[in-house]
Amino acid sequence: MRSVIKVRDARQIWCYAWGWEALRSMQQTARTIDIPGRRAELAPGHMPGRRAELAPVEIPAAPLAFASEPHMQSGSGLVWLTSPPGVVAQMVAPFHGTLELVNWLVGPVYDALDRRAGGRNALMFVLDLGLMTGRSNASRTVLLSKARQCAKRFAEVVIVAPHAATPMQRNSLSAGISLVRILGVRVSLADSARAAVESLSLRPAAWPR
Repeated sequence: MRSVIKVRDARQIWCYAWGWEALRSMQQTARTIDIPGRRAELAPGHMPGRRAELAPVEIPAAPLAFASEPHMQSGSGLVWLTSPPGVVAQMVAPFHGTLELVNWLVGPVYDALDRRAGGRNALMFVLDLGLMTGRSNASRTVLLSKARQCAKRFAEVVIVAPHAATPMQRNSLSAGISLVRILGVRVSLADSARAAVESLSLRPAAWPR
């Protein structure tokens, strides 16, 4: 049974989508967690360290891929660069797959991975879509276009499928996975990002000194 975060207090949360310390504490408590939070991404223009307006909500929670602070963050999206070379992208609140989100993944996130890998191939990619509630057609087009462009660099891709996917969304995901497999990449499914990183023996990459 998936964890549930029951939000009963409209208090303040600091930094990141909910605050990194708050996110980490969620994973160290019981399945039902009473913690101030909000349903999705912070309102546009909200800056880390400022007070967020919160509302009582109830959302599903998934275990974080790693206990360490992510290397990159955009809204509720967290990214860890890994060793062996790879990247883990996990969305920690219900989200809609927008073009903006995908452009972040195929742009700044991929560029950071490329710099860290130093031109090496056989990369790993874990993509946690467990809390995705829907996506735009444009976001899928951009993601598959990037897959065609750089598939040869990846040895393994593990996807956490949306937990509440409709039959149409499941069919669309299956078609996308089939395309990536045709490009020569091993693609598998996992129940959670944490399970995926354990299966691939991934650990967070060290921060640059």
